[in-house]
Amino acid sequence: MAGDDSGNKENNELDIALQGFSDATWHESEENEVSEKDSSEKQSHFYADYLAGRLEIGTRVTSTILTDSDSGAAGGPQGEGTFLGTIYALDEIQDYTPKNIFARYYFSKYIGVELAYDSVEAETVAPSVYTTTKTDGDVSLAGPTVSLVGRYPNSSSFTPYVSMGLGFFTGDFEEADDWALGYYDPAEYAALGSPTTSYNGVTRVMDIDNEIAFLIGIGVAYSVTEHFSLDVSMHYTAVEADATFSSYKYGILTSEQDGSFPLDNVAVRAGLTFTF
Repeated sequence: MAGDDSGNKENNELDIALQGFSDATWHESEENEVSEKDSSEKQSHFYADYLAGRLEIGTRVTSTILTDSDSGAAGGPQGEGTFLGTIYALDEIQDYTPKNIFARYYFSKYIGVELAYDSVEAETVAPSVYTTTKTDGDVSLAGPTVSLVGRYPNSSSFTPYVSMGLGFFTGDFEEADDWALGYYDPAEYAALGSPTTSYNGVTRVMDIDNEIAFLIGIGVAYSVTEHFSLDVSMHYTAVEADATFSSYKYGILTSEQDGSFPLDNVAVRAGLTFTF
C-alpha cells in the first residue's frame, strides 16, 4: 500500500509539473503572438503613414540636345572662339540604356524631393589634316542630383510636376588614342598600324574639373496601375566643364592651356516609376 501511495504521489507531482510547463508554454506562445501582432501593426502603420503614396523609385532613358555646341564658329575652326586648342564644336553622345535611376519622397501631397543620377556626354570636334573633322576625345559629366519637386495630384490619371535643383558632377575626358599619343590625325595613326607608342615622345592629356550644375524640369506622370506609372519630362541643365589641356615631350610638360566646354543641354526623358 505504501508503495502505491508513493507511486501516486510521484504521478501527481509529475502531472502538476507537466501542467505548469504547459501553462508556461501557452502563456509564452500567447505573448509571442501579441508581440508579433503589435510588430505587424506598427509596420502597417509605418507603411501607411510614411511610405504609401509618398515614396517612388524608378529609372529612365534620356535623349540630350546640347544648346551651345558650335561656339567655335565665331572665330573659325582654328581661330579665336574655340573651346580649347583647335576643338570648335561638340556632338552629343546618346545612351538609351535605362541607367538613370531616381527616387522621390513626398513630404506632403504636393511637395517632395528627388535624388537621381544624371549624366551628359559629348564628342569633341576639331579640324583634320586628312579629312573634314576629327575628335580629340569625349568629354562627360556624371553624378548625383538633388531636386525639389512640386506636383499637382488631381482626379485624372495624369499628375503634372515641376522640379528645380542642383547636380554634383564628376568630370572626365576619354582621350582618343591617336590624340593622346601625339599623332596629328586618326588617318595617320591608322596608316601606321595604330601603335601603342607615342609620336616623337609626345603625349597629351585633358583634365576635366568637377562641376555643380543648375537643373530645372517639367513633366507628367501617367498612372497605369495603382503602383506603376509612366513618367515623361523635359529637363534643362546649365553647366560648363572647365578643362586643362597638357602636352608632354618625353614626360616633360611643354604646353598647358585652360579652357571650358559648355555642356548646357535640354534632355527629353521617359521612365517607369513604382509608387509604394
